[in-house]
Amino acid sequence: MDVGMVFAIILTTIVIVLILTFGMEQIRELLGIGKLAQVANSMQKLRDDVDLVYTLAEGTTKPFKLGIPSDVRFCFVDIQNTGANEDSEYFADPKTRWNPEAGVAREIGRKGYNIWIYQSANDFGKGYLVENLDPEESFCALGPRSLILQNKGFFVDIAIIA
Repeated sequence: MDVGMVFAIILTTIVIVLILTFGMEQIRELLGIGKLAQVANSMQKLRDDVDLVYTLAEGTTKPFKLGIPSDVRFCFVDIQNTGANEDSEYFADPKTRWNPEAGVAREIGRKGYNIWIYQSANDFGKGYLVENLDPEESFCALGPRSLILQNKGFFVDIAIIA
């Protein structure tokens, strides 16, 4: 091995170490942007599919694949049952239970959101309104899930496929 080759290997090693040391923050940021893009893409597909199912005949169903990262939680809200009272059956299924904080429940009720999304475990979440979507039962979907959309006449229902 000549001196030039040894110098190139040492220089390459130093550059790789510098990239890993100072570039990890940018890599994490890029992965975070990818997660946001997945969530935004799923929201847009959901809006499009709800609009499509709403225009079809009553009783029509369409499968929907919620393609989100495993740490993102989509909570679908039955707006007639916002969980504001203690007698409510809000998110009654133990596997998908969600007991929103009082501030979140107020925000959902005040703005009429039918979806609440948590990007991570420590996230306060953010509400969204999808026109014509009115889940008959509230539930949360953590990570990628198979759902079903159904035209109920005046609205579109959504549920988890068992």
